[in-house]
Amino acid sequence: MEDCVLLNTTNESILTNEQIQELKKYIDGRKNKPIVIKGEDIKKSVEKLMKERKMNLPETINIMGVPFKVVYFKEISDVAPDKRSICFGHCELEKQEIRVWSGGAIEFTWQTLIHEMLHMIGDLTKISILSMDNIQKHNELDCLANVLTDVLIRNNLLNIQNKGGKS
Repeated sequence: MEDCVLLNTTNESILTNEQIQELKKYIDGRKNKPIVIKGEDIKKSVEKLMKERKMNLPETINIMGVPFKVVYFKEISDVAPDKRSICFGHCELEKQEIRVWSGGAIEFTWQTLIHEMLHMIGDLTKISILSMDNIQKHNELDCLANVLTDVLIRNNLLNIQNKGGKS
């Protein structure tokens, strides 16, 4: 796809670079099917398309028979329950809840979700490498989640381009 910039009537870009990149990924994933944007408010139409693209994020995830509610936050400061810590994701076995920042690229949101799911698998199975007890293990877990996300995307096992995929 060729680079493009959407301009308003005063020739100012109406989309951020991140929005343009997200839109390109969305359009590429549609395999050149046309996207019809009606009306004059292009920015709202593009935001709607980007929101549809992110709709494939699950609202719940079942891990070993335990249903976890997944909550997404646009503001990173809202992810930690105490709202004092800054983190991309947070999970609590007792509350059966996974909290994820979704204000960045969809791939990063998935990587964070997989990272938090691995923590929950660790808590449920008592696999110590997946636990949250020290920073070294946490960094290794982050690397594992990153690689798993990449493998799933590259092999079309995690289709981030299409709607659906709710669990």
